[in-house]
Amino acid sequence: MNIGVTGEGPTDYGKADYGNPGKWIEGPIQVYLRRIAVDNNVKLNLEVIDRAEIQKIKLQRRQLNGISGKAIPARKFYIKCKENKIDHGVYYCDADRAAGESNSNIHQLEKRHNEIYDEVKVGMYDDNNFIPAIPCRMIENWMLADENNIRELFCEIAETQNLEKVRENCGISFERFYDDYVKLLENSRI
Repeated sequence: MNIGVTGEGPTDYGKADYGNPGKWIEGPIQVYLRRIAVDNNVKLNLEVIDRAEIQKIKLQRRQLNGISGKAIPARKFYIKCKENKIDHGVYYCDADRAAGESNSNIHQLEKRHNEIYDEVKVGMYDDNNFIPAIPCRMIENWMLADENNIRELFCEIAETQNLEKVRENCGISFERFYDDYVKLLENSRI
């Protein structure tokens, strides 16, 4: 199964390996996608769509009709996947809290996650072969500022953590992504 994947930065979907043209240094989202595919007996081929390539896409007025926010780059990702003949995709973005919201208020967090999730789904024409992967909190901290070391650490964590615990402890975001992705994998067998 071929799946296009993109993200917002090197700590989530990786970055181009500038020392090796055509190579991609993966981020933790690819690790999650592979692990869940293996658990569901699906052979996976991930095709990274560089965020820079997505940003180059110019949307026509009719393609922008009724969309805003995260829906716009999600629409561009969808279009880029279709141009590349990729029929499945995972669009990764953060559901950062809105101005004035608390990081600890679970209801605000869930509401914000749902807003971003819905924006991304609309941006991808509600196509069930394209799903959002939206963590609830952005990964931002001075301790995490060394992207070369932290990207390696994130992948290591994603590779070794207990996904059932992640599903349990991140019921708003990871559980929803997990369920959507398993459905996507199951539908690819039909």
